[in-house]
Amino acid sequence: MSSDTVQMAIESYPSEHPGVDLQQTRLDGRIANGRFSDLFEQAPMGYFIVNAQGCILQSNRFADRLLQVEPGELVLQPFVRFVERQDQPPFQQLCRQSMEDGQARSYTLRMERKDESWLVVRLHAYRTLDAGAVPVLHVCATDISEMLRAESLLEKSEQSRQILLNAIADEAVVLDRNGLVLAVNQSWQQYGQDNGQGAQTAAAKAGVGSNYLAFGSRPTAELVEDNSSQFDQGIRAVLDGSQPSFNLEYPCHSPDQKRWFCMTVNPMGEDASDGVIITHNEITRSVQLAQERQEAQTRLEKIASLLPGMVYQFRMHTDGSSCFPYVSEKIRDLFRLSPAQVAEDASSLFAAIHPDDRDVVVASIQHSAQQLVAWSLEYRLQFEDGTVCWVAGNSLVQREPDGSTLWHGYASDVTARKQIEGKHLGNTR
Repeated sequence: MSSDTVQMAIESYPSEHPGVDLQQTRLDGRIANGRFSDLFEQAPMGYFIVNAQGCILQSNRFADRLLQVEPGELVLQPFVRFVERQDQPPFQQLCRQSMEDGQARSYTLRMERKDESWLVVRLHAYRTLDAGAVPVLHVCATDISEMLRAESLLEKSEQSRQILLNAIADEAVVLDRNGLVLAVNQSWQQYGQDNGQGAQTAAAKAGVGSNYLAFGSRPTAELVEDNSSQFDQGIRAVLDGSQPSFNLEYPCHSPDQKRWFCMTVNPMGEDASDGVIITHNEITRSVQLAQERQEAQTRLEKIASLLPGMVYQFRMHTDGSSCFPYVSEKIRDLFRLSPAQVAEDASSLFAAIHPDDRDVVVASIQHSAQQLVAWSLEYRLQFEDGTVCWVAGNSLVQREPDGSTLWHGYASDVTARKQIEGKHLGNTR
């Protein structure tokens, strides 16, 4: 029933029922029309009204979104234009039959969106009469693409699960809530073979149907004995719901090379009632890079400790805040601060600058940031005990991808030189 049909029924109702208040009836009708329009527009499915020639007279918002068109764009368009070619004949036959006998019919077909992508919809068509007693077809369209995909996955759930598991490059094993092995992937099996440990590896022992927790959850138990209790406790914690997930990095060296892995335990659903999936991701390269960075950091610290001044990185964020991502230990001698005190916020260092020089320092930094030119300045520090000293700073600047500005610099105490210069200037005068 369309809004026109509702209105026609309202106008005829008083003549068929003498004594009915026409004004009240019309008011009720407007309310009913409003409700129909709201229902039509807000329906959680595509809704089309199609005439006997197969042209769309009206579509709701959901239908427009379904076919990715602007509101009103479908009006007077042939409905069949959006139907896949091979589905057009049966759809047209369905429309003709429903128009002729008034019976509601359903059909599943493919429809094409404006961007030329396809979706599978379930159509339900039924005939009504408009205000002029002209038959029109109401077509409801429900996108069942995702449902069909889900049904397909369900039909092949076991096979699909194994395919998906094998697609995971990491070693993976699926356990039920009691710790029984439901599935393992090829990477898990291959790891046991490649390690040369034979039956000593958990990968070799973890066959489908076995209890993974009974023989220990370590992929190579004898090589990671120090972490054994953490493995077991972490898995059990996720299984019993006391922990949402579990991660553990551990060494697992083969006879001919050192390797590190990260074990991750996650529930199969919102909780572990359906079991857990355990993956072992090799992180050897990441660990080696971290070790190399630490070694480089140690070398830098050793070099910096031999320098009389302070080596630093100074970052100014786009909001004006600043910090020192790196600063050598010489900051303790020069500014009486620790590296940790300025790692996230540099305000304590700026507080140590002499009040008469602070604005000059800030202005010079802003100029360097705006022009991306090297920064160089000599300025004074003043400490709470009244001590005043001079610092000379020099740094190169670069813009970071996030818009912040980073300086790489060196600062040193030049108080002695300034005092000599002062005395020389006094003598000259």
